[in-house]
Amino acid sequence: MDTIRMVIDYLKLATLVAVLQLQLTSTTISKTPEERACSLFCDSQLLKDVELSQLFNDSKTFVDRPLLDSPEAVLEKYENLTSSGKALNRSQLLAFVEENFGEEGDDLEPWIPSDWEPNPPILQRLATNVSLMAWAKGLHDLWKELGRQTSGDVTQHPERHTLLRAPNGLVVPGGRFRETYYWDTLWIVHGLIVSNMVNTSMGVVGNLLHFCNRFGFVPNGGRVYYLTRSQPPMLTDMVTTVYDALIESNRTKAASTWLSKALPTLVTEMQFWQQNRTGFCFAKNDSVTLARYGSCEDGSPRPESYFEDFQVAKLAQGRENIFRDIIAGAETGWDFSSRWFANGINMTTIVTTEILPVDLNSILLRAELLLYRLHTIMNNTADASKLMDSARKRLSQMDSLMWKEQDGCWMDYSAGKVSANGPAASSYLPLWALSLPEAKLLPANSTKIQIAVRSLNASGLVASAGLVTTLENTGQQWDSPNAWAPLVQMITEGLLAAGTKDALANELGHTLMSRWIETNFIAWNRSGFMYEKYNAYKMGSGGGGGEYVPQRGFGWTNGVALMFLKNTVKERNTTSVPSHTVRPKRITTTVLVSIILGGVVFLSLVVLASYKIFFRKNKAVYQTFQPNDS
Repeated sequence: MDTIRMVIDYLKLATLVAVLQLQLTSTTISKTPEERACSLFCDSQLLKDVELSQLFNDSKTFVDRPLLDSPEAVLEKYENLTSSGKALNRSQLLAFVEENFGEEGDDLEPWIPSDWEPNPPILQRLATNVSLMAWAKGLHDLWKELGRQTSGDVTQHPERHTLLRAPNGLVVPGGRFRETYYWDTLWIVHGLIVSNMVNTSMGVVGNLLHFCNRFGFVPNGGRVYYLTRSQPPMLTDMVTTVYDALIESNRTKAASTWLSKALPTLVTEMQFWQQNRTGFCFAKNDSVTLARYGSCEDGSPRPESYFEDFQVAKLAQGRENIFRDIIAGAETGWDFSSRWFANGINMTTIVTTEILPVDLNSILLRAELLLYRLHTIMNNTADASKLMDSARKRLSQMDSLMWKEQDGCWMDYSAGKVSANGPAASSYLPLWALSLPEAKLLPANSTKIQIAVRSLNASGLVASAGLVTTLENTGQQWDSPNAWAPLVQMITEGLLAAGTKDALANELGHTLMSRWIETNFIAWNRSGFMYEKYNAYKMGSGGGGGEYVPQRGFGWTNGVALMFLKNTVKERNTTSVPSHTVRPKRITTTVLVSIILGGVVFLSLVVLASYKIFFRKNKAVYQTFQPNDS
C-alpha cells in the first residue's frame, strides 16, 4: 500500500510540474520576441542594478549586449542569486553579466551593399579638383564601413536581442549608434543616391516601412527599447526621395511599384501622428490640431540612458511624469535642448509634452504636401484633396498660433502662448516645408517668408562655421555652440527655394552651404573623420555637450556633405585645390604690419608682390566656397 501511495503522490507531483511547465511555455509563446526581450532589457531589477552600478561608461552598452540564454532563464538565475535579499556587489554583478551576455555589436555583421561601386559619377564630376574629389571618395567609401546586416542569431533567437530584425541591410550612423535610426535615414538616403546607390536606399527605407507595418509607427531606432517613441516623421520624404531617384534613372516601372507598395504605409504613419500626437497633452482644446511629441511610456527611465534619466529624476525631486517628458524629448530628435525646458536652463524642468513645436508641424506640413503629390500620381484624387485640406488647416494654425511678429519667425507654442525663448533654427523650418511646388496651392505666404529670411539673417544663428541650433549655451547638445547637418540642409533648401524671388535668401542659402562644406572639409583634412555635430563658431571643430561622448562616422553628416558637393558641381566647375591654412585677410594684415614695423620700401614691395602672386593662385580656391550665380 505504501508503494502504491508513493506512486500516486509521484504521479500527482509530476502532473503538477507538467501543468506549471505548460503554463510557463504558453505564457512565453503568447509573448512576442520583442516583449520577451523587453522583460529584461526595458524593465527589470537586473537592468536597474546594472545601470545604477555604472558597470559601463555608457548606459547603452549593457542593453546592446545579446543574451546567451532566454531572458526568462537569465532573469530566473539572477533572482535565485539575489533571493536572500542581499544585492550582488559590483564585481559579482559584472561577473554575472560576462557569464550571461555576449558583447555589444555581436548582433550585427559587416555588410557591403551590392550596388556600391568604387567610382560613382559624382567623383568624375569633381575630377578637376583633386582635393574635393579625394574627400568625396572618402565619404563614398564610408558607406562600406557603415553597412551592417543582422546576424543569424537575431533571426534564430530574436528574444535574446534588443536589435529589431530588419529585412534588408542597414546603413548606420556610426559610433555607439550601431543600429538604424529613424530621421537620420533621410540624409543617409540622400547621400546614398548621390553615390548612385539607389537600390541600397530602397532597402534602408524598406526597413522603416517594415517597422511601421509591424508596430503601427516607425520607432526611434532599431532596438526594442526604442518602441516607446518615434522620431521626427520623415518617412514620406524618404519614400518620395527614392521615387524621384528611380524616375531620374529611368526605372519607371520600379518607381510605380515602389510607390504603390509604400503609400498605404505612409497613410498608416500619418494616422499615428494624427491620432496619438495631436493637440495638447493635458489641456483639452479640440480647436487645436497641431502636433506635439509624446511617449508610449510614462514611468521608467530610458534603458539606453537609464543612469542619466535616474539622476535627472532624482534632482527633480520625484516630479510626476518626468520620464514621460524625457522620453518625449528623445522623440523630438533634439535630445536635448533648452527648447523643452520650462526655465530654459536645465533638464529638471523638461515639459516636452506641453509644447507644440514648430519643426514637428513643419515636417508634418511638408509630409501632407508630399502625400498630396503621391496620391495625385496614383490618381487618388479624393485622398489627395483631403491631404491638401489638412495642409491648409495646419499652416493656418501655425500662422495663427506660432507666428511671432516681433521676431519675424514661427516659435514653439505652449500653455496658450508663444515660447518666450528666442529664435532657434527650428523657427525657420517652415521655409523648408514651403519650398515644395505644392505649397503654391496654399494661401499666399510670401510676405512671411520674406520677413523670416530677414529675421534669420539678423538672428545671430547663421554663424561663421554653420547654423547654430539655438543661442542658449546650456551644455545640451542641441543648443549653442553646436551645428547639425540636417538643420543646415533643411534651412539651406528653404532659403534657396525662396531665393528664386529673393536675392537675400539666395545669398544666405549659398553662404550657409559654403560655410558648411568648408568646416566639414577642414575637419576631414585635420582628423580624417566626419562628426555627428560641429561647432558653429570654429571652422573644422567638432561639437560637444549632451549625454555621451561626441560620435564620429557619421551617416547624416556624410549624406549632407555629398548633397552639397553635388549642388556645388551643378552650379560651377571647381578647378582649384582647396587650401585653408592661410586666408588673404591674414596675409594683408601681415603685409601691413611688416610695412609699418620694417619701414623698408623694398621689403614692402617684395611682400606685396608675393601676396598678389599667392592670391592669384588661390583665388579660385576661395571662390569654390562662395556664391556664384553667373
